[in-house]
Amino acid sequence: SVVELLEERWFELETENFVIYSQGSSRETESFASDLETWRHIAADIVAGTTSFPKANVPNYIFLFDNARSFNHFQRSQEAAFFYQTPRANYMALTRGDDESLLEAKHYYAHFLVKNFFDLRLPRWFEEALAGYLSRVELRRGSPILNEYTREDNIRMAELGASLSMNRLLYRDDALASPRVIQIANLKAAALLYYLKHGHEQEYPDYRESLKAY
Repeated sequence: SVVELLEERWFELETENFVIYSQGSSRETESFASDLETWRHIAADIVAGTTSFPKANVPNYIFLFDNARSFNHFQRSQEAAFFYQTPRANYMALTRGDDESLLEAKHYYAHFLVKNFFDLRLPRWFEEALAGYLSRVELRRGSPILNEYTREDNIRMAELGASLSMNRLLYRDDALASPRVIQIANLKAAALLYYLKHGHEQEYPDYRESLKAY
């Protein structure tokens, strides 16, 4: 039950940018916190070319659950993670050891970073693309790795992307109203940004300077 869950022993850890409450061990929580702080620095370098984003004016509370069953007590949709912003604090919740949950948590938090510490005039598709791109950055043995798209990812995006034209994605923010269309737009936007930044590595035209100018 929720009461039993709240009465369990939770490990608390405070870092430079986060206050974490975890059902995991101290070692697991410290590893998670270190990776998230490092990811935040990497995101700042990718987005703004700086070593770090400014510190938020409110605390960022993170709840790290042991499993999806525990997490599901506190969410009302089918999402694997959430990030909720208020004037007094920000709240993130995710499941420990769940790749999909971590990916979604980083995606939502990336939106917060971009909106609060970067350029608010960004087109909607580009903000979504940045959040999707940043969420795919992982740390392996302390080194940043961009989780590349697999063949299955490309097939799925091709199937879904056919229902959303490039013109609609780039120029019609009001057309992205339904939750399903937004999901498709997120996938397509992130894939487009990945292509613009890395297509030259596969002998496609190099669009990096054009992207920078944009």
